[in-house]
Amino acid sequence: MSPRNTLSKAELREIVLSWQILEAVRLASEDEGLLFLILELARERDDTTRLRAFMALNEIFKRTGGDVKSKVLKNHLDVFIGALTDENERIVMKALRALRHLVEGIPLEEKEFLEITEVLTNLVENSNHHDIVTLEAIDVLSKVRPLRMSESVNTKINKLIGSDDPYLKTIGLCLLVNSFIPSDDVDALRLLLTEAYTLLLSGDDFLLELILDVLGDVMKYPLPADVKDEVVRISKVVGELIHQKEDPLVRIKAKEVSGRVTSFISSSQSVREFRRF
Repeated sequence: MSPRNTLSKAELREIVLSWQILEAVRLASEDEGLLFLILELARERDDTTRLRAFMALNEIFKRTGGDVKSKVLKNHLDVFIGALTDENERIVMKALRALRHLVEGIPLEEKEFLEITEVLTNLVENSNHHDIVTLEAIDVLSKVRPLRMSESVNTKINKLIGSDDPYLKTIGLCLLVNSFIPSDDVDALRLLLTEAYTLLLSGDDFLLELILDVLGDVMKYPLPADVKDEVVRISKVVGELIHQKEDPLVRIKAKEVSGRVTSFISSSQSVREFRRF
């Protein structure tokens, strides 16, 4: 993507407003300057212009490389932060979907991580937990990961995990699993497994899907035998979900986690038997 900037802001606005979104996406994908003009359109007061701009950004970020995304996050994150506090729910939704593709696969600097998690957790905390905004916000948060685990990042995650709100607690666990390698930090791993076990008892299907996703990610790593007791407890609850839950997606995810948990328990038992000889 090279900065040629062959169109004016007014011309680009006309393309976006005339529903030629894919044409705007094509042009901005070839010309970095046009991408930044679309970001400027997303700042404007007119709701229609902003909505179309975020629709275009959503498509652009699906196709954009990491260098450009990092530049947008560093210099234009305020465009999204402002939109996520807007009274127009449609703008909030379009901004969330664009932000999801913007952060996906990009390790965030501390400032960006804290700003994004703050505005998104506020959205979740202040909305109906089963509305579409909450679901979209949590989906974005599940993609967020810090470049490094600083004291401020750690404090933010621990605060969420310690929340009485099961949704905020779940968000904290999603962020934690994105922030460390389970096999390298037994204390953090034990905390995650203990809190995940509690949330598996919640009965909330959407929370169960999220927690099972978290556990599925964790179980991809070679876990230390130190956490076998926690994993065994989880195994029993997951087994019950497979047979008792009506939601097919919960059952499918529970089966996937159960398979990985069983493999871990079996391998731990094999190691223990080997050490006896």
